Amino acid sequence: MILAQNDKKLQAVSSLKGSYYWNKLIGLSDRFHRFVLGTVNQNEVNIHYFEMDLAEVQKKMDSIP
Repeated sequence: MILAQNDKKLQAVSSLKGSYYWNKLIGLSDRFHRFVLGTVNQNEVNIHYFEMDLAEVQKKMDSIP
């Protein structure tokens, strides 16, 4: 199931956490492959924080047959 797709910002999702207090799915994505390859550009953003509405995520998951 695809919840979000952005080839520039979501290179590798390294952390996901469901917060029922705020009703959000919170995550971090990074460009880990660039660290491994030694091609990190310090002038670019290499880590992205994102939030998704947990109720919307649950709706998508419930719609899967």
